[in-house]
Amino acid sequence: DWVWFRTRVFPPSETGLDGYALSSRDVTLEVESRRRLETIASTSPDVLWMFSADLEDLLFVNGALESVFGIEPDALERRPQMFLAAVHPDDRPAVEDAMERLSDGEPTNLDYRIGPADGRTTWVRVPSRPVWEDGEVVAVTGFARDVTD
Repeated sequence: DWVWFRTRVFPPSETGLDGYALSSRDVTLEVESRRRLETIASTSPDVLWMFSADLEDLLFVNGALESVFGIEPDALERRPQMFLAAVHPDDRPAVEDAMERLSDGEPTNLDYRIGPADGRTTWVRVPSRPVWEDGEVVAVTGFARDVTD
């Protein structure tokens, strides 16, 4: 079995000592927990996501984004608002309203279509929640599930 450590090195200029000082702690449980979460995210058919509270920065999205929305995760990371282009034009106002309410701290649940107005559409169900720290919304998170019949 391997044990994971996180180690910090402090040079003499920071410590006033004649040599380097080291500080280490066992992070094995954190590493294992992160791996389990990564496995869940990478095998989920649902799009798992997290944005900054203002929805300007993508903090996380799993690979299901491509199969559900037709958008590569790297592209969304560069342009977080681009997913709106995948939303059916008739549903965009409701999605934009839900995004605003979510940023203001209100949980939302929304079903909407993905796809062009004249082509094949996919229905998604998107429950979303604000993430609070010290009384303010610091991020928003949720998932998108394909619920097409």
